[in-house]
Amino acid sequence: MNKEEIVKVLMDTEKKCGLVETLYRVFGKNIKVYIGLSKSACDASIEELVLSVRSYNALRRANISLIGDLIELLNEGGLKSVRNLGVKSFREIQTKILVFCFEKLSVREKNAFFERLVENNTFNIYGGINYANNGRNAQIY
Repeated sequence: MNKEEIVKVLMDTEKKCGLVETLYRVFGKNIKVYIGLSKSACDASIEELVLSVRSYNALRRANISLIGDLIELLNEGGLKSVRNLGVKSFREIQTKILVFCFEKLSVREKNAFFERLVENNTFNIYGGINYANNGRNAQIY
């Protein structure tokens, strides 16, 4: 299966199962994800992520109100130090940001997103066949 065919399978699976389920099925729990953000996405309120009450309140108490500020804190590793945000909340926030950003992408950008995933991760398509790309191990997003 070549890269274009794999990307097509990923695009089709995402339409049927959703992004998170597709990533989990194909790449497993540990995956390295890169996704672009527009200025309007960064300027959006964290309310648009539809977080749990615990996560939302913890972020508000930490004076985080914009998605761009949240992503900056996440990239700097400072999100883990926010009071009342445990592992479950941390993963919820990561997942909600990923889905929010993915939904803002055009079809062409979604295709490029899946191409980067295929290039940067080890994955499993069709019956337990693992494909390793560039000899890199996947990392949690």
